[in-house]
Amino acid sequence: MYSPPATALEEAPLYIYREKRFEGKRVFELFPERIRVQVDRNFGTKSDITIRLSILNHVPNRVWVRSKAFQTGFWILFSAGILWGVFSGNFSHSLRTTKAFIVAAEAVTGLGLMLATVRRIEYVSFTSLAGVTVLDVARSGPDKAQFDAFTQHLITLIPRASNSAQQFSPDLKQ
Repeated sequence: MYSPPATALEEAPLYIYREKRFEGKRVFELFPERIRVQVDRNFGTKSDITIRLSILNHVPNRVWVRSKAFQTGFWILFSAGILWGVFSGNFSHSLRTTKAFIVAAEAVTGLGLMLATVRRIEYVSFTSLAGVTVLDVARSGPDKAQFDAFTQHLITLIPRASNSAQQFSPDLKQ
């Protein structure tokens, strides 16, 4: 995803992490006080989100999940099995062959989708101070070897950003 170069007034990110999954890709730009997330999902949905680090809890949650496309592939394969049972009735030979080809194509599509997304992906998620998940990062894509370093850097910056925000805003002091 294209990002314009940093100007003299705009600081350069401390860390950039690129993630690519079956559903699309994301680019994380980590700054001392915020993180910018650029999302480019398949079929054209794009977003550019900035999250202040001071609103995040520095203790992350870890979860390993399969893509939603895995379930879609399962249901396509399951429906192919149902159709096979329906179409295996008393049809003429030419009609039975055509329907068998359609069912086989559907089954291969479902199985292919399942095989493409069978691996579970590790996510590290961060909640807001209110307990709502605000940010997650996946160990996936061209920078997955830097996943641990990136998340550790993020974990380190969150308390610093929180302390800095409390220092400049008396309303945030408890």
